[in-house]
Amino acid sequence: ALALGNNEALVTSVEGCKNTLKVANSLLEKYNINNVRLQNDLFDNFLRKNLSPYDLVYIDGNHEKTKTLEYFDLLLPLTHSDSCIIFDDIHWSQGMYEAWTQISNHPKVTVSIDSFWWGMVFFSNKQEKQHFYIRL
Repeated sequence: ALALGNNEALVTSVEGCKNTLKVANSLLEKYNINNVRLQNDLFDNFLRKNLSPYDLVYIDGNHEKTKTLEYFDLLLPLTHSDSCIIFDDIHWSQGMYEAWTQISNHPKVTVSIDSFWWGMVFFSNKQEKQHFYIRL
């Protein structure tokens, strides 16, 4: 869906399971979607090897507090004023909620949105710190 919204955008998807990656690749081919790059790797490994700035990152996979905080720490130096990181399942467990709370309160996060299912953080240097709670 992200790739369809902007043909000029390059979307990179990191998937640890080869079978899931094959299914995703066949669907991209079937619908002639050419601006998605699929990577078969663990998210940890991918982030350590790809140290370039990111505009938008969607994290879904490992729902452990420690790993979620580790991903945030790895991504933080790669963000800029217009970056957004989306975390899936922030209320899935007590640990995920604790990770979300710590992330949303981080000094570099200027805006956080808790939609119950997803948590979004922004880093705008033109924005006062604000937290929003919305229910989708």
